[in-house]
Amino acid sequence: VNGPIEVNIYGEKGLLETRWAEPGATELYVKTPYADIKKVEIDRNNDIPELNRQNNLWVKDQVFNKLEPLRFEFLTGDHQKDQTAIFWTPMIGGNAYDGFMAGLTVHNIGLAPKKFTYLVSPMLSTSRRLRPVGMAEFSYQILPTKAFELIRIGTSVKSFGLDKDIHNAQYFAVSPYLHFNLGSRTVRKPLHQEVLVQGISNSGTFANSNSRDLGFFAQYTMNFKKPAYLLNWTSRYEYYNSKVIFGEFSRTEQISRIWTNLNQTFSYSIGKMDRKLELNVFGGYTLNYQNFNPFGLNQQLDRMFWSINGLQGNQDLFLEDYNFGRSATTGFWSQQRMDRHGQFHTANSAGSNSHWLTTATLYAQLPIKPNIFGVFADFGLAPSSGILEPTQSIDHFYNAGLAIRMGKVFGIYFPLIYGNSYYTGQLFTNYAQNIRFSLRINIVNRLSLHTLLNS
Repeated sequence: VNGPIEVNIYGEKGLLETRWAEPGATELYVKTPYADIKKVEIDRNNDIPELNRQNNLWVKDQVFNKLEPLRFEFLTGDHQKDQTAIFWTPMIGGNAYDGFMAGLTVHNIGLAPKKFTYLVSPMLSTSRRLRPVGMAEFSYQILPTKAFELIRIGTSVKSFGLDKDIHNAQYFAVSPYLHFNLGSRTVRKPLHQEVLVQGISNSGTFANSNSRDLGFFAQYTMNFKKPAYLLNWTSRYEYYNSKVIFGEFSRTEQISRIWTNLNQTFSYSIGKMDRKLELNVFGGYTLNYQNFNPFGLNQQLDRMFWSINGLQGNQDLFLEDYNFGRSATTGFWSQQRMDRHGQFHTANSAGSNSHWLTTATLYAQLPIKPNIFGVFADFGLAPSSGILEPTQSIDHFYNAGLAIRMGKVFGIYFPLIYGNSYYTGQLFTNYAQNIRFSLRINIVNRLSLHTLLNS
């Protein structure tokens, strides 16, 4: 603040002294003896235009001198400078393995942002037996004076079930991250850039086996926004190591890969109706893959495939989204897909492989109300029979149909045309298995919440 700041010193019977700190001063000398001081308050009348007022009070006789008295408030609210607010609300949830979940959420995410934020949501699963599950998020914000608009250091914690019938099938994952917003806080530009480095440690149990996954990624994101045009370009390097131990044996998979994704949204008007057209281009390449199998079977699980039609729950290696059936590879819940990798609008995974993949997908809103109906068309290239050893030939894949989509949150896609280099027709033989849906529900992570609300 470019101006003097009022500092009040209080004793046993009230105000003892008022001093004014000059702009930029980090120290202030007072006449009152330390023994007589009971409390020090900065900006008593709230004249300073600041968001975080919870560090303006110092109380001598408290164990934590700068911690104001605790106050519990329902749901959310503002942060008063003379209290430490803890917000709470009942929490319910559900998925295919944990059934109905109930618990409590406590957090400090109020109307005004704080440097340190947390959200802790423990719950109990009611499926088969009571077991603890839940999620948490902790982050600390740094506002540098130069180079960066914002730096955020944090970690996410998640623990949920992996199977309905196996009582000990559960995972516990910790994901630390370091996030940089590049640019200036004072100058708003249409170009916005971010760098994210995130790791994961994921431990799981499943019947008589145990798993331990370790990995990290480094990601660059660029957003460019104009009134009728939006561009999002994301590039990432990933490393992941998965080890499964069953008895005296263990199986290890290790992969490193790079991918880039360019998404463009064009806005236009037809009469009085505003419509959007979205074009997405993706390319991914595996740098190295190793498979250590004690049984001598060099068979890669599709968990680490390049997925042509978006990620299933088990392919979400870094647990960036929530799923109703994370372990499902067949059945209804396997048709929930995340809009990453190839993003074909079908549940048919033909073309997925372990080596490389490139796709182009198009989605356009139809000129009818409401704005939830659209059409899509997809085209992709992948190596022929590229499960283990890619051949020199390349297969092409295509797909088109109708969709119902509500922004970036929910979408359901009905393919009407599908084919590839060696297969056409029979789309409607098992049509329900080709319907794909997406649902973005990761609102716990502050990064994901920001992305969800601003997409």
